[in-house]
Amino acid sequence: MFKSPSRRGRQPYLEPQEAKRRRLERYRLRRKQMVNIGTEIDRWQQLKSELGFDKDTCLAKFLLDYYRSHHVSTTLLSDPKARRELVHHKRKDESSNASSTSSLENQSEQCVRSSLMITFPQRTPLQLSAVGLSTVDSDTDMEHDKDSMEFVEDSVDVTEYLLPDNCISSKLMDCTVEEEVLNIINNEVVSGEEESIQVPVASTPDKSICSMRTGIVYDTCLMSLAKKAFSRCEHLNCNGKIDLELQIVATAMKVVSHCCHGHTSIWWSQPLLKGAPAGNILLVSSIVLSGNNYRKIALMFKFLNMCPVSYQSFFKTQKSYVQPSVTNFWKKMQGKHFLELTHPLVVLGDQSNNSCVSSERYLTYTMMDNCTHKILDVQVIDAREGARRLRNLETSGFQRAFQCLVKNNLYVSEIVTDADSQLLSMMKSKYPNILHQLDLWHGIRAVHERISKAVASSNNKDLQPWISDIIKHFIYCCQHSNGDVNTLMARWRSILHHTVNVHEWQLGDGSTAASCEHGHLSDKEIKDKQWLTAGSPAHHALREVVYDKWLTSHLNYFVQARVTNELESFNNHIQMYAAQNFTYDYEDYQVRTLLAAIDYNAHVDREYQRNADGEIVYHRIFSKRRNHWRTAPAKVQKQYHHFETLREDMVKAVRSKDADRQLPRGSGTRGRRVPT
Repeated sequence: MFKSPSRRGRQPYLEPQEAKRRRLERYRLRRKQMVNIGTEIDRWQQLKSELGFDKDTCLAKFLLDYYRSHHVSTTLLSDPKARRELVHHKRKDESSNASSTSSLENQSEQCVRSSLMITFPQRTPLQLSAVGLSTVDSDTDMEHDKDSMEFVEDSVDVTEYLLPDNCISSKLMDCTVEEEVLNIINNEVVSGEEESIQVPVASTPDKSICSMRTGIVYDTCLMSLAKKAFSRCEHLNCNGKIDLELQIVATAMKVVSHCCHGHTSIWWSQPLLKGAPAGNILLVSSIVLSGNNYRKIALMFKFLNMCPVSYQSFFKTQKSYVQPSVTNFWKKMQGKHFLELTHPLVVLGDQSNNSCVSSERYLTYTMMDNCTHKILDVQVIDAREGARRLRNLETSGFQRAFQCLVKNNLYVSEIVTDADSQLLSMMKSKYPNILHQLDLWHGIRAVHERISKAVASSNNKDLQPWISDIIKHFIYCCQHSNGDVNTLMARWRSILHHTVNVHEWQLGDGSTAASCEHGHLSDKEIKDKQWLTAGSPAHHALREVVYDKWLTSHLNYFVQARVTNELESFNNHIQMYAAQNFTYDYEDYQVRTLLAAIDYNAHVDREYQRNADGEIVYHRIFSKRRNHWRTAPAKVQKQYHHFETLREDMVKAVRSKDADRQLPRGSGTRGRRVPT
């Protein structure tokens, strides 16, 4: 028992941990009673007053009972078994709940049935909106003790302040980064249900290998079928008895029949491509095209007691057929996109350097069209080319990607890159006719770093409440500079007047008005704001930040207020095909990067998901950098049409007789006999 000797009055009989646990249980119970009725809250309150219910639970019980009786009555006419079960349960419920039925509910029910003819629409689960307001029952008992209120305040989710007006965090589907990239719909697969697909037998021989259905076959089941199908030798004028032998070649099974007269016949469970089972080849392509790793898939096969493709055969098939097919597909997609670009381009450029073993060897530089958000070119640079200096690698990647655009006769009017000194120098010397801009994030970071350094001094503590406003002012100046650095500078230094509560001044430079651009400030706003004192140390520190040497010399790089958020999203997308914890050789890493670009371009124009009311559906994504949840509109599911085309091209390459590439002999593991 926990007792505090310093506290007067009745001593608490629970320890702090136990009291906290009980408060948590009570909070969870209250959360379970929350109901999402969206914008129908007004109609709900009106219906409750019309029917004469005092509590929301009484109205909810009445509506549920009415709907259940109405819904069940439509099925009893056609199902006698259900009718008998309903009568049995109804008698049982009436005997147990007769004493608990309130008179108010009976009177309301009779009133509705006699005077009102209400028809409740039957809505399927697909019509229910995933976005709506969440309302707590008004009759829920709230505990007002001090500890409980402190716990509720600490448990408030800041997500509710970040969501749109018609969203509540408890009703939004959480979405991880992997689900955002792969666009997995959790509600699509229902556990316990099996998919039954009818395959016409007549059309099976004419089908393409890639369109054939696949499944898992057990050896005993296959041998039992083989014994029924191959009872006698099918050789010409031979009807002798046969012995069956089952051999496993990676994912394929081979049934060999030996006749007593020496005849031998072979049956494969998979179609053959140049003498090799097609399933083994398609397994290699599926592993690469889906961004998986061979060793993880091989471990999964081991748990399933299946034989995977051998390690050597995997890399031989990947190098001979998968990598060339992906490269050719990317070149076709890239060329088609280049033909559609006729306007002057604003190109975003950025390098990706993941924190893993492979990132120390390779650097990916990507260029994206700012208008369509499609990837224009991707270059993978080996670190050994630049003596492992990342700046040299970034410059080399930029030059290769830009030369690709020049060779395809694309007119680039503006380029947005990182604030790298070598890139800045190269753009000034080699490409003076192209407008060079920096990502606005670099300017924001520069302002934030200099203000934070100034606030660290004890004399400048008055500048602390102004940090957020100063950064927002810098963003506003960049967005409204109209491409003129003088206008940007004039607006930027006006913060020196505003922070000391001076909103109009006499001397101006002619670029902008000699006044602040905000509206009239009320007396309450002026009183609540912590204004600086002109000439104070904090005001002097702010002046040094505004007239910082690096910032003022680079303001011309922020006049267009360009951001590279979409390009950063693609850099994260690469990790879904080239994971951080695995190493790849140069060709494999390059192909996986191209697959990320193909996937990104193929699905960048997807529409947003909408509910039955036509509203956009949102989901929650957790930001590790900012340590909070944010909302994002959910897009429709990906279709992966390019995946089918890639596999078809690879199968054609395997079947081509004049191809220089030869299918490796070990495209499957060595045949293993299974006792029958």
